[in-house]
Amino acid sequence: MVMLSVLDQVPVVHGSTAAEAIQETVALAQAVERLGYRRFWVAEHHSHGLFACPVPEILMAAIAANTTHIRVGSGGVLLAYYSPFKVAETFRMLHTLFPNRIDLGVGRAAPTIPDLDKLLGLRSTSAESGNPHAQQVRDLISFVENSHPYEHIQVTPDGLGSPEVWLLGSSSTSVEIAASLGISFCFAQFLNQHPLPKVTAAYHQNFRPSASLREPRASLAVRVLCADSEQEAQQLALSFWLFYLRVYGKEGQFSSTSRPSLC
Repeated sequence: MVMLSVLDQVPVVHGSTAAEAIQETVALAQAVERLGYRRFWVAEHHSHGLFACPVPEILMAAIAANTTHIRVGSGGVLLAYYSPFKVAETFRMLHTLFPNRIDLGVGRAAPTIPDLDKLLGLRSTSAESGNPHAQQVRDLISFVENSHPYEHIQVTPDGLGSPEVWLLGSSSTSVEIAASLGISFCFAQFLNQHPLPKVTAAYHQNFRPSASLREPRASLAVRVLCADSEQEAQQLALSFWLFYLRVYGKEGQFSSTSRPSLC
């Protein structure tokens, strides 16, 4: 059975404010919970006036407090900017407040705005290991599960269970990390147009069971536009692509296969 979920980028639409966008996200989470959706994730964006959420963990708390059972998560925390230990503490706190409802989705994104990496404290990408992102995810898992090697350190609040760790990625490297560490994987198809069968097959074939996940668990994030009619959906789609051209200025990166689904 296919389970539906939502990954909300918290967009600030024309004529509205960031405060209104955040309130609309909470209302959307309540609406999809009533419809039976499984998860509701919020994205992280910095220094971007068109998206209203730079701190998904705070918005997650508001969403979880205003819903009753839908799982709430990040899609995803940009781990390169933060200490895995601190992220683990934050999400263990959320798990304590809302038991068995919290997803810790992590992602990787290179800063595209001058000075943003410095202001956010982005650490050097050079590391002894060949893949610093993989090491950060590995460290995060050990802190979330309190299985780290630091004898005198306890990640608090401690208690029964822990948040579900997901890796949100759009590359073969992300697939390899999720499979090798035995964690759930969400393929961000809306960011990259790799053929889905190859991506999911690689994840399933290379998955190594872990203490927290015995079998592979994958999901797919696609961009969808909904409207009352096909004509209205086409108009929304056109506005969407004009927005992307304005922001990124690269028409070639959007092929006909990458256009949002219409329903």
